[in-house]
Amino acid sequence: MADLNEVRRWLNGFDKEAVSKLLPGEAWPVFQEEKEVAHISVQVFHAMIIAMCQEYADKMEQTDIAIIPKERKMLEELNFKNSRNYLELAEAKKRMVEIRRFFAFKKLFPNSMFMRLTDFSELCRKYKLVCGHVSEYTGDIPMKCLEEIYEATKVCKSDNLISWTINSGISVVDKITLSGSRDNMRISELEKRLKYSHIMQEDEIRSYNGIRGVIGISSRKMEYYNMLIAADGKLMKEVKFDEIPVQRPTSWVNGDPIVFQIIPGNIVMIHSKWGDEAEDPMFEKNAI
Repeated sequence: MADLNEVRRWLNGFDKEAVSKLLPGEAWPVFQEEKEVAHISVQVFHAMIIAMCQEYADKMEQTDIAIIPKERKMLEELNFKNSRNYLELAEAKKRMVEIRRFFAFKKLFPNSMFMRLTDFSELCRKYKLVCGHVSEYTGDIPMKCLEEIYEATKVCKSDNLISWTINSGISVVDKITLSGSRDNMRISELEKRLKYSHIMQEDEIRSYNGIRGVIGISSRKMEYYNMLIAADGKLMKEVKFDEIPVQRPTSWVNGDPIVFQIIPGNIVMIHSKWGDEAEDPMFEKNAI
């Protein structure tokens, strides 16, 4: 990680106009000193931003200890729990917990890549990948990738304080049982939902279970050490509607797999990937 004093010097002098014209992956002119221009890559620049965010989080944590609990306690005692002050403090506390937890995951899984779930979903749709549990995958796994997944699983099962939050509230759907009288519009919506992903939040499953015509949704709750996978639909087992398989997307490429987990904040933690998709610049562009 870059030295923070060096980071500040770089950040204070970079050419914003020049940076805005560059594409991801190009070098950024960061500062000019004695007619010499230093360049760093986008990835290094992101690393420096993360370093500064960590320092900011540490400072905020100290501020939180010194000020926020006192103000929150006073608001609670005076019954101002619906006040703007109290709600903003509660939200700030929640965000700080999320920031600290994210950096804890980054430290715990230094070889993994992190990406927002929305960006990951876009990548899966681009390559027409289907998401589910690794037990649904019927293709090959390179030895190198097996080792990466094995090591990540070991970390999940190690004695740490945050692993239990992995895959929280996540289930994988196996089968939908229907009755004769149906809400066809909502059931069609459910079928489209499962076309690209067999992974659902438990509250989402409860919502679909309330649809007229849905007798039951057979699903498996994911544990903190379970691995998920995005792969070509042809290499994934099918979710069935009354024994009729849900139509899978037709991929125009091989649809090579991505093994991942989901952590709080709707962030995907990618432990291994292989094939053509693994080289997609979207990974580096959207990594956080």
